[in-house]
Amino acid sequence: MRLNLTAKMVAYFLLVVLTAGAGFAYTIWKVDETAKLVERVEREDLPRLLITNGINSNAGKQVAVLRGYFITRDPQMLNDYKKAADENHELLAKLINTSKTPEAKRLATELQAADDKYGDMAEKRFVPLIQAGKMDEAMQVMRQEAVPVAKALVDKIGEAQEFRNK
Repeated sequence: MRLNLTAKMVAYFLLVVLTAGAGFAYTIWKVDETAKLVERVEREDLPRLLITNGINSNAGKQVAVLRGYFITRDPQMLNDYKKAADENHELLAKLINTSKTPEAKRLATELQAADDKYGDMAEKRFVPLIQAGKMDEAMQVMRQEAVPVAKALVDKIGEAQEFRNK
């Protein structure tokens, strides 16, 4: 059977419309998939990344302010340390509660443990020595305890940030 020119044109037109329709449907499907991904990133992933960045910032502030307190013995610096430590406790609790995967919860829990260890060292060993005027002993605690604990905290924060960045 031979098709005349009109039948061929209609058949090719329908083929073009069918191909365009399939392409359009595929595009709509991918755009919808991308919109859902963007919504999840905005709603879940980005806030967790911001929390992790806030924890990093506060941990750095804790270390810096505590060293400043050692040097100046300014009570405002001790207040700033406590404020940063309290804010970190809140952020860590929020990070643990919003973590969905077991690895994320593990990292957040380990991060909280490292932060608690630093806080215990600072509040139970370092600060009381400074307040008692035992600066040589405080310096020794800083070198032997504070520096390794702070390094462990910074390393754990780096691991958590790398996880969140992925």
